[in-house]
Amino acid sequence: MKRTLIAFTVAITLTFTIALPAAAQEVQYTKRPNNEMRDGPGNYYPLLYVFPPGIPLTILKKEGGWFQSRVRGMDSANTSLAGWVSKYCLVDKTPERGARRREFLMADPKASPTSVAAAIRGFALRYGKTDAGSVDILMKVQAARFPPEEYRRFRSETGQLALNRDVKPDLRKRYLDEYDVTIDERGVGLGVAAHIANSGLTDNQRLQKYLNLVATLLGEASGAYDIPVTVLVLKGPRVTALALPGGFIFVSERLIALCQNEADLASVLAHEMMHIVMKHGVKEIHERILNVKMDAAMKELEEEVGGETDEAEGDLEDLAAESYDVVVNPRLQAYELEADCGAALVLARAGYDPMALAGMIRRIERTVMADTAVTEGNPFAGMDFKRRYEAIVPFINDELSDVKGVLNAGRFSLYTK
Repeated sequence: MKRTLIAFTVAITLTFTIALPAAAQEVQYTKRPNNEMRDGPGNYYPLLYVFPPGIPLTILKKEGGWFQSRVRGMDSANTSLAGWVSKYCLVDKTPERGARRREFLMADPKASPTSVAAAIRGFALRYGKTDAGSVDILMKVQAARFPPEEYRRFRSETGQLALNRDVKPDLRKRYLDEYDVTIDERGVGLGVAAHIANSGLTDNQRLQKYLNLVATLLGEASGAYDIPVTVLVLKGPRVTALALPGGFIFVSERLIALCQNEADLASVLAHEMMHIVMKHGVKEIHERILNVKMDAAMKELEEEVGGETDEAEGDLEDLAAESYDVVVNPRLQAYELEADCGAALVLARAGYDPMALAGMIRRIERTVMADTAVTEGNPFAGMDFKRRYEAIVPFINDELSDVKGVLNAGRFSLYTK
């Protein structure tokens, strides 16, 4: 499987823009196999182009983690293109991988949003467990979240934003470091998401938009500020949430009903977001790929020495489809503890009370353990909530004791009642 990276980065999103005078404008070069240029400084702006490594960009303005850039000579007409790229897409000299190298889906040195979407869709259909219609419906949902102006207004009304909060270097490197994702990971996530969505999604568009606005706010405080995360609401009686490679999060209606304010809801989304940012699902899929390769090698050895000649079970290309099982089965407890710590930091940097996370862990535990009728097959049923609570409270007290974040109970009630 060819791996094709897309740039993602650590986020400290500021609210002011620095315009550079002409004399101070610098040239930097794209460094990732795929570098996304958007229509504005945020992942909620339309995607304009995707550039290969080695393309020279003239930097015009800086806004937080985004650089407004211009590039010339991308076609025979010497057209000038402009837009915003993440700072982690750029390097101050031409990467060794070569200027203007023509990568996967790069018929010319730029790719359209349509071609990028087609590549992701192709992976979804190849490795997913669903039909093309379900994938296409989900892609439309993913594309129609909210206009940039609506998000900026939502962010300004949130209160006590703290995106400049200092975080210890070791914690930043572990939990808030640069995030990138491959096109095939996005495709696998899309395919599995379409399969899960077939179990039933709420038709409450207002609620779904609200969750995506909160998730975008959290994303700006994380290591994934330039990846659009899509939140979908599952119907049914279970208290559950799921995170998929590439940026899909599912939250059940009943779990949302357990939340008492926006900080509670944000803690659920931040925890699932950290599973994506820290690539927990991808790590498990890769581990399974390694195991299958080892099994196949052993069977080949058996054939050489005259042993059993049964064919290796499955095909490596089919293994990605099994990512559904990785997602819906209980995660490793170490992943849960790691996601909790990262979520607490993201909550604090976004201006929410991080102790809301500890409260939600307790509330979910009591609900899941008390309702045995809906615990079968629920990944939450296999979690050690007591251990999670006992680990996150001292972490918050040690690292975030000075944080007095908002709860936003009023806005939560407005969108969810």
